Amino acid sequence: MSYRMKGLNQFISEIRNCPNKESEQRKVEKEMAKIRQKFVSNKALDGYQKKKYVWKLLYMIILGYDVDFGQEEAASLIISGKYSEKYTGYVTASKFLSPLIFL
Repeated sequence: MSYRMKGLNQFISEIRNCPNKESEQRKVEKEMAKIRQKFVSNKALDGYQKKKYVWKLLYMIILGYDVDFGQEEAASLIISGKYSEKYTGYVTASKFLSPLIFL
């Protein structure tokens, strides 16, 4: 993961600086809505943007939030020619799919 993803680093900092669980939840829900809107919009996202948003979703999953979208974007990163995008796709797709494996 690139340390130059300013938006991802800023999001993580904002979450870590939340004074309580309620403000964290509001911030996560607001960011999740923004990401969902980016994914469903007709504008094509470049690899960097997809990668950034998918890492944010992974962070939300790690925090324990239920993320019910983003699997297609993670899978689309797997077929990328860039190593960083391919890596992101494999890592996040495995986490998105891990609850389904144990059903």
